[in-house]
Amino acid sequence: MPSSIAFQQNPAGAIVPASDAAESKNGAVEVTVPVPLRNEWVFWHDKFVANATPAQYTENLKEISDVNTVQTFWSVYNNITGPERLALRCSLHFIHKGVKPLWEDPKNEHGGAWNFRTAKADTAFVWRELLMALIGEQFEDTIHKDDQIFGLSVSARWNSDIFQIWNMNSALKENTTVMKKVAEILKGVEIQSPFYKAHKDHDHFKM
Repeated sequence: MPSSIAFQQNPAGAIVPASDAAESKNGAVEVTVPVPLRNEWVFWHDKFVANATPAQYTENLKEISDVNTVQTFWSVYNNITGPERLALRCSLHFIHKGVKPLWEDPKNEHGGAWNFRTAKADTAFVWRELLMALIGEQFEDTIHKDDQIFGLSVSARWNSDIFQIWNMNSALKENTTVMKKVAEILKGVEIQSPFYKAHKDHDHFKM
């Protein structure tokens, strides 16, 4: 399977994989066969609870649906609440299947995330574009060969929203070009306050 998936937009505005699309008599682009994703992913939602314990946070973390083809991805994406409609301090996550969006998850405890903010007016666009980059494996060449990008989160705040791109091994964060790739994908979007932080460096990290 190729390392990335190209997408194109049909006249109705639907985004489809270019490699498996066909043009019908009326000029519309139609998907002809299911397109498997290299990785299986899961959409999650977490509801903010003030001063929540780790157990309470986990209880409020809900799995929405898993996806393993381009078609199932768009089916789920188009039928869930988008980040622009999240309640304040609630979050959406898109994570490899088998990994929970928790710092302390055994498959995630040695990882970290690139963090940045965007204006709320840009949130829906940023979420969509980065999701497409993830399922298209576009970050594959931006990290160390022994590392892995396996998640994206967005959290609603007052005047801007917080995005996080999760990786497996925080010790391999040096000499990466993740944020350069983000800037290429999000041309014209102001990326605010970017920084990287290992999960274990958070004050509330508990093992």
